[in-house]
Amino acid sequence: MTPQTLLRWHRELVRRKWTQPRRSPGRPPVDDRVRQLVLRLARENPRWGYPRIAGELLKLGLRTAGKIDRRDRLGGLIHEYYRAAA
Repeated sequence: MTPQTLLRWHRELVRRKWTQPRRSPGRPPVDDRVRQLVLRLARENPRWGYPRIAGELLKLGLRTAGKIDRRDRLGGLIHEYYRAAA
């Protein structure tokens, strides 16, 4: 075994260890049908907050973010929700 072989093995090992798979940044977008359903629930039930709507969606088998805060985790949806509920 030559020193060149050992160095090549080491370079390959380090490259495999520190190379991260490519992923798309951020949260996946919300499906348009889910968006429309949330807005409809907010319009028809103005006293419901996000936890209640999320619970209703969960009963239908749709998972949403665990919590929505000012950072708007559903990509603009919370602003539309509050506008529709007002």
